[in-house]
Amino acid sequence: MNCPNCGTPIKEGEIMCSACRMPVALMSGNPTTPTPIAPSASTSAYVDPASTVTSMSSMEMPTYVEKDSEATLSNQYKNYGEGKKPVTSLKFLLPILIGTLLLVFVLFGVYMVVKMYVQDRKSNPSESTLATYQVDFNGYIYTLSGDLTYSKDTASNVLHIALSDNTWSSSLQIIESTYASARERKNALKSYFQSLGYTASDVKEQNYGDGVFLLLEATKKQKKYLLAVTQAGDSSNCFGIVIEKQDNTYGYDLLETVAKITTNVKYERTNTTGKGNVDFDFTNVLK
Repeated sequence: MNCPNCGTPIKEGEIMCSACRMPVALMSGNPTTPTPIAPSASTSAYVDPASTVTSMSSMEMPTYVEKDSEATLSNQYKNYGEGKKPVTSLKFLLPILIGTLLLVFVLFGVYMVVKMYVQDRKSNPSESTLATYQVDFNGYIYTLSGDLTYSKDTASNVLHIALSDNTWSSSLQIIESTYASARERKNALKSYFQSLGYTASDVKEQNYGDGVFLLLEATKKQKKYLLAVTQAGDSSNCFGIVIEKQDNTYGYDLLETVAKITTNVKYERTNTTGKGNVDFDFTNVLK
């Protein structure tokens, strides 16, 4: 028997057509002109299986992506975890560590140099030309400019002052006498140096800065000195001053510097002892 709908042979035992799926039970009544069954509202629309297969075959199937196996993932990450450490750790940290140590070493060196420089300036304040400093000597406080050095001769009661480059020097000797008394004995002062073998000029009085000086020029062989006597700051005593340059000459221009020292000196006590033998002992003449 053939299917009355599509003509496909119906094999024995089949309950529907293999082509159009028409039930065999519907074929037995009128095999040639089967009565089509009208679909009811509750019955689903008939879908041809052949067209369904065709439409499904035309659909784009998803592409299958094979996942990495566990062994492959293990190889990719073998440098991490329990395996070999990342190569970037020592490659970058070591130069940074070395650079940091070098920087600390350099900064420490600069700090030590600056520290030594400051300490040197404090121990020898004459290295600084921008400041003044004070020297305590035999009861007097001397204010010296920063470009001056000094040395103390306590036995002779003489403070030696010099420029830091040693181009000139000056000695200050405390005289236990007044300036008024020294001015009255100025001729005796000239005679005193003549007795020591010096060619001495007349003593003249002259102002320098805030100080008044008795000035005397003395020469002996190659040595030339400018000798002076002036008031010892706020004390009643005097200073006997000897000025000499490195080329064995003397200079009146240095009196400006000496005047600042002598006029600013502060006297703290009256007894000065321990004087010894010096070339120019003003005290023996002016006291």
